[in-house]
Amino acid sequence: MCLFETSTWAVWWSCHLMSSITKFLERNLKLKVNRTKSAVAKPSERKFLGYTVTIERKARLKPASESVKWSKDRIRQITGQRARGRNIQGVIEELNTYLRGWFNYFRLAEVKQSFDILDHWIRRRLRKLMWRHWKKPKTRYKKMVQLGVKADRAKKAAADPGTMRVPHTCTLPSQTD
Repeated sequence: MCLFETSTWAVWWSCHLMSSITKFLERNLKLKVNRTKSAVAKPSERKFLGYTVTIERKARLKPASESVKWSKDRIRQITGQRARGRNIQGVIEELNTYLRGWFNYFRLAEVKQSFDILDHWIRRRLRKLMWRHWKKPKTRYKKMVQLGVKADRAKKAAADPGTMRVPHTCTLPSQTD
């Protein structure tokens, strides 16, 4: 399957090469080629084993967007409804075991931007979880003052009923990060 739209000589040659390799694999080696997964395309448009290749000054590996999406879904499972009655340390331990494996799998990635974005997103989820654990405004106020937030700012934030506004605004100090 050829995914290029332009009809240059290089494109024609790559499509011809793909069809001849497919014929060789199917006829001589008796292998079945999955035509939905096999394609001639730019490396940045394809993913392989969870990685994709960037097209910048030089080719570099990064986690594919689908892989990041799947990891976010798994993190949502760990920090979502299941985490509500649990100790925050238990949630962090389970999250660490998953993330250690995920980061080790993608350790070959050279583009670190997706790791930074995922890190910020995870920290925000954990702040949200802590905020939900501190149910009452009085508890929220006490905990925030203990963590070093100024009293007036803590009082204003503790009175906010929203569970996502405060974690997004980073009213909680960096010690929770």
